Amino acid sequence: MAKFRAGKTGRTRFGADTNLSNQNWTTSLDRTELDTSNFEGGSKRSWLTGLEQLAWTIGALWNAQQNQFSADPPGLYPRDDGVSMKLFPDQKQALIYWDMPTWMCSKSDMGVTVDGLVTFNASGKAQEDFVKVTGNAP
Repeated sequence: MAKFRAGKTGRTRFGADTNLSNQNWTTSLDRTELDTSNFEGGSKRSWLTGLEQLAWTIGALWNAQQNQFSADPPGLYPRDDGVSMKLFPDQKQALIYWDMPTWMCSKSDMGVTVDGLVTFNASGKAQEDFVKVTGNAP
């Protein structure tokens, strides 16, 4: 029988103990598509996969007690020297997470509306030493 999890117990951690109070995170794992089509392919395309990359986004309400932009960690501003990010689908299953020992942040957005809360969103990519999410939850 399948065992599904609610996303409400996810977590974003920087370093050994800095947990963000974010509302969502996403990852996108993909590889470059290398076109190997040629005259001998019978009018059909042929492909190889190239370099692998992991992109991430983090969405949050601005936490005035924890400056996600300038506090380091996490330092979620455009940079290429971020360290130690882990994205947990379920914080109770502490051995299952995306591991990014080094990462870059390419975009940081803040938003304010007259009838809402201040929002903070950041996105970037893992550097070459990332580890794919592994393990199964009991």
